[in-house]
Amino acid sequence: MAKASRFRRLRKLVVFHNIQLLVVCETYVRMSLAEEFRARLKFDFVVSHSEGLLWVFYNAPFSCSIVGEGGSVFVSVYSPPVLGELDFFLGCSRCYYCGGKERSLGWLA
Repeated sequence: MAKASRFRRLRKLVVFHNIQLLVVCETYVRMSLAEEFRARLKFDFVVSHSEGLLWVFYNAPFSCSIVGEGGSVFVSVYSPPVLGELDFFLGCSRCYYCGGKERSLGWLA
């Protein structure tokens, strides 16, 4: 999201697909800009990991919160009319196949 071209592409995807819940990992952008990005992407709300590792943009009627942090992040999502409550786990780990230089992200729902 730090590069303007990537942000423009993300915004086009959000509009084209009418995305209501978006999770962005490793933004490489200051956390203080989360509200600005929320407005520019036209989402109602944003929550962020304390170190900015993860941003969750969402619209009503979704409700999201970061419920656990550390080496991994736990996100709770609630959508009354559709799904009820979902809990997501995001774990970052080094990719040993690549010599430990790259990280891979893992989601569990």
